[in-house]
Amino acid sequence: MTVAAHWVRAVGLPPADPSRLMAYSFGQAPYLFGLATHFMNGIILGLMYARWRSMVPGHSVWMRGIIVGIVSTLAAQLVAGPFVGPSGFFWQQPKPLAVLATSAIAHLVFGLVLVTAYEA
Repeated sequence: MTVAAHWVRAVGLPPADPSRLMAYSFGQAPYLFGLATHFMNGIILGLMYARWRSMVPGHSVWMRGIIVGIVSTLAAQLVAGPFVGPSGFFWQQPKPLAVLATSAIAHLVFGLVLVTAYEA
């Protein structure tokens, strides 16, 4: 997901740096702390999926991956957003829909990779 948040620049969307935002949420912590926190979130989400994957709707890997991606996008923007400071919410950005699209694409990639890893 971290890589996907940067390659969206190729399609004209603003790049995202969730690790920087995570570091900011801990009071200007070092960047590596934000990176570790972001990867830990991915591990926790992976473990949650492993535990509750039978409850995720959808019959295909694609559909389940998209659902996981959408849920993680909503969680990142609505639950974690308030903790990363005033610039965390997509609607407080200069181009809110572009920022939301970047977040959605990165989380959809995460969801598809996660579900494919467990279901393959």
